[in-house]
Amino acid sequence: WELGQHQTHVDEGDIVIFWHSEGTDNKKKPGIYGFGEMGKRKGKQYIFIECTERLDTPILKDDLLADPVLRNLLVIRQYFGANPFSVTASQWDALLSFRKERNG
Repeated sequence: WELGQHQTHVDEGDIVIFWHSEGTDNKKKPGIYGFGEMGKRKGKQYIFIECTERLDTPILKDDLLADPVLRNLLVIRQYFGANPFSVTASQWDALLSFRKERNG
């Protein structure tokens, strides 16, 4: 996957969150399905984002909306925007707690 926009906001080694949007097939519910890491630049584009962890139990949008910190994630509030969406330090901490709770 190549990042075409917002390249000045990310660096090699940055952690990324894999968000599955609500699609027309309705096979998967929207939410966080994994974590990854930004790869090396090739010219102006990142050429690879490595998936470092696929969640056995995804953190679904409904769960995020029920959390007082995570309901304000940009990916929820501005779902129509372009990737990447940033998270605050408190949101990151809350996501790590969810991940540990759900996936050990």
